[in-house]
Amino acid sequence: MVALSGTLEQELMDAGIHVSVVCPSFFQTNLEETMRTTDPGLKKMMGKLLSSGKLTAEQVAERIVLGVEKHESYILPHIAGERLWLAKRYLPQRLYSKLFQRSVSRMKPRKS
Repeated sequence: MVALSGTLEQELMDAGIHVSVVCPSFFQTNLEETMRTTDPGLKKMMGKLLSSGKLTAEQVAERIVLGVEKHESYILPHIAGERLWLAKRYLPQRLYSKLFQRSVSRMKPRKS
C-alpha cells in the first residue's frame, strides 16, 4: 500500500490530488466483538493486542484527519510506529530487522 500510494501521489499531483497512506499500530477498538472466526484463540489474541494499544479509535481518527489536512504522505498515528518507519527508511537492513524483531516480540501476548 505504501508503494501504491507513493505512485498514486506522483501520478495525481498535477490534478491537485494529494494521497496519504495511514499506517496505524494496534489501537483500542471493538473489533474483537465483531470478529468472525471459529478459532477462539485467535479472537482472544486479537483482543489482547487491541486492548494493549495506547490510543483509542477516536485519537487515531483525529491524527488521520490532522495528517490529511497537512497533506502528509505518511500518517503514522503511533510514536512507536513512526520510529520503526524511520528506522526502516534510514538504517541498514540487518540492523532494522533486529530492531523490528525485538519490537514484534514485545507485542506478542504472554502466555498466562
